[in-house]
Amino acid sequence: MIQKKSIGINACMSVLNSIMSIVFPLITFPYITRIFGVEDLGKYNFAKNFVDIFCTLAFLGIPTYAIREGAKIRDNKEKIDNLLSELFTIGLYSSIIISFLTITISFGVPALHKYTILISIFTVIIPFKMMGQEWIYNIYEDFTAFSLISVMMNAISIVLMFIFIHTQKDLKAYALITVISTAGVNIIMFFYGQRYCKVRILKRTNLKKHGKAIFVLFSTYISVMIYNKTDTALLGLLCGDYQVGIYSVSTKIYNMIKTCLLALTNVLQAQAVINMASKQQDRINKYLNKCFNLILTFVMPCIFGIMITSSDIIELISGDAYLSARNSLIILSIALFFSLFSTMQSSCILIPNGDEIFTLKGAIYGATVNFASNFICIPLWKENGAALTTLIAEAVVFFYYFKRCKRYYKYRDFKFLSKCITCCLIMSMLTYFFRIFVNPLILRIVIEIVIAVVVYSFLQVLTKNPFAIDALHRMKEKYYGTQH
Repeated sequence: MIQKKSIGINACMSVLNSIMSIVFPLITFPYITRIFGVEDLGKYNFAKNFVDIFCTLAFLGIPTYAIREGAKIRDNKEKIDNLLSELFTIGLYSSIIISFLTITISFGVPALHKYTILISIFTVIIPFKMMGQEWIYNIYEDFTAFSLISVMMNAISIVLMFIFIHTQKDLKAYALITVISTAGVNIIMFFYGQRYCKVRILKRTNLKKHGKAIFVLFSTYISVMIYNKTDTALLGLLCGDYQVGIYSVSTKIYNMIKTCLLALTNVLQAQAVINMASKQQDRINKYLNKCFNLILTFVMPCIFGIMITSSDIIELISGDAYLSARNSLIILSIALFFSLFSTMQSSCILIPNGDEIFTLKGAIYGATVNFASNFICIPLWKENGAALTTLIAEAVVFFYYFKRCKRYYKYRDFKFLSKCITCCLIMSMLTYFFRIFVNPLILRIVIEIVIAVVVYSFLQVLTKNPFAIDALHRMKEKYYGTQH
């Protein structure tokens, strides 16, 4: 039997990883933006986003399928070893084929020739990401190992960056360091993951058994990828590298925070599968209510915080040249709400109930709306238009999933939602009031963060947020326990 880890411990480790994923870019991004400039950064992000699209193709929807099926049989050593070995073999072959396809397209399409070298470098990431098998850590709810591995490799990449990146000529070296960091994380994850299950390359796989579900989830991933990645690609093609460079700052911050918050849904996913399998509606409702309130507790202050501090964050990270990214960042911050809860509905409700077809339909609707609106909004409002299409697509998917989820679960804790919004409004007003009296940028940001965290935490305790109360009790127990 696998030792079950508490949601609290897993959430804490995810938060640690999230904090580090914010801290590291805060160290590196200001350095990078000042070395390469807007257009070079635009080329870097265009090439990386281009490869990310093909990386999604290579994954075939395997991660989600592996978590759903693996969580059901994780205590059966023989079955889990065979399942994950089959999925790993399928995914590895797929990633190799897609890698060759990516490079071939970059050389074959004239419009991509100026990005060919960068695309070729980033393509190396594809098979390594498959090798890492992050889904193992989700199945066994071991977020400690994943977080520590990520922190270690990010620290190494920072050192390498300051050693080798000094001029505009070092753009390729910057891309290579990104690849080395990603590859390192996934190599370590592969070998460490063997303690849970012995994953190996098989001569034969039961593709027929897994094919239908994988294809549906794969199609869903493709659709989601369209409205997550094509805005940057179309912005580059319709407006140029400069706009991509500006937009890359807002998307960098947005994706950074989004990734942090998505870590929370990863923590919840395996248990969601187990709870749904129990068919006990009271147990399901209790767990899902806890999940939604946990996400609300973290996502709402992030949205309000970005709105209040967007200019300061951009200036700190990228400098004055990128301040025009403020509006697109604010638009994307609103998209955070819809994005997080769409993912929550998909991974913790629809997919565990075997409703992958519906998640596919929702993703297709979102992709269609996004792709069409890009051609309208980008020419009109450039990077702000690209951000707006993301918001629209995320909202469409959210409401489509929301309607379907009522079959399995209805969120009724609107009192909690109203308390959370009220706390965020008070936090925002107090933060904005104090920030207007502070001039030095770094000091102002520090004060903003401290005030926001302290005020919001205090208000959560005051309004008796169960997560805040539980954390407070644990801190008291730990403190007084060490005294005796």
